[in-house]
Amino acid sequence: MINKMLSRTVMILSNNIECERTVQYFAKIEKYFVANQWEVVEEFERADKIVICACGFHKSMYDKVMNTIKSLAKIGYPEENIIMMGCLPKTFEEEIQSFYTGKIVEIKSEDALDLLIDAEIPFKDVDVSNLFTIRQDEQEDKKDAMFYIKISDGCLGNCTYCIIKKAKGQLESVPEAEILKQYQTAIESGYRKIYLSAEDTFAYGLDRDSTIVSLLHSMLLISDDVELYFGGLDIQWLRKYWPEILELCEKGIIKKLDMGMQHINPRILKRMVRDIHFEEGYSIIGKMKSKCPDLYISADIIVGFPGETEEDFFELLDFFRTDSYFNVIKHHGYSDNKGAASYKLDGKVDPVEIIQRWSDLKDVLQDRSVYNAGNKMDKQGIAFKKTFEEDMFVCIGTYVDL
Repeated sequence: MINKMLSRTVMILSNNIECERTVQYFAKIEKYFVANQWEVVEEFERADKIVICACGFHKSMYDKVMNTIKSLAKIGYPEENIIMMGCLPKTFEEEIQSFYTGKIVEIKSEDALDLLIDAEIPFKDVDVSNLFTIRQDEQEDKKDAMFYIKISDGCLGNCTYCIIKKAKGQLESVPEAEILKQYQTAIESGYRKIYLSAEDTFAYGLDRDSTIVSLLHSMLLISDDVELYFGGLDIQWLRKYWPEILELCEKGIIKKLDMGMQHINPRILKRMVRDIHFEEGYSIIGKMKSKCPDLYISADIIVGFPGETEEDFFELLDFFRTDSYFNVIKHHGYSDNKGAASYKLDGKVDPVEIIQRWSDLKDVLQDRSVYNAGNKMDKQGIAFKKTFEEDMFVCIGTYVDL
């Protein structure tokens, strides 16, 4: 048994509060430490352990963690008391090994954390959290609060720019019974806004001889008095399932779709190993918007991918000058990560040029750019303390128990 008189303290940091999967992960980490009678603190000088829940999708995320490790060293915090978790230990494995000698706990190997802290309650036995203070005020009406359900990890794709698969692996869908259990809890608890999250949401079930359509049918048999929000929709799945998606949009059940678009040029999309049939997908988006003008659609875009010429980039700018379907765009400059297949591609764009293209696209998008002032898809992180020159967020009080 744990000695209840023994005070043990932990500080939890993260470099990403935008990704709901990362938020759900560090919320579970906090819940796990609390369950094992650790006190979660906000001050370095009070922390027996520091856990860094590190997103690793982009070089900038790696830089934040590296700077944090250096800053902790400067204030004399022992590196052996630091535990690094999340995607970063796999996505930037070589780089991390060159500067960090502290503890690492990889995704799907959290039993190692149990041993590190001598846990009475194993990580696997801690229920996942569905409600986060980072996403909404605890005092909000339940009908307005978002209830998050992760439906899968990993993906079926082999996108050349992506390194997250190194951490998450192949598609691993959550059993339908577990999702329905969480959904039932949401409905019985009065929640009506449900966010289904995954790296590749609409690929759900293809590793289990099922489909996302089958899952949604089962959910709506329990209750169809809901609003559904989705992240991570690859356009290839839109082309496959769009009649079923449109039907739910017309019923007012589906409210938001987040498109993994990345580019519009077929040659660039082919180099990315993405669906090259953008025009067909865009035509479907137009049909859906014409029938459901209030459908909120966001999209991810990468500029400066290897082989992107000025002509290709100007084509992208012209497209967004005339587009009226997308509500908001999350645009990123290409990150040339050693662990990604694209690292070996020719036609690299100069990093300074990538920054300029990112800025030019931001100017064209104006209020539709997620990075422009006044445009935030979610009001997030307002109460979260930042540290180390705003590189990291202090994660405390992150989850809400039902």
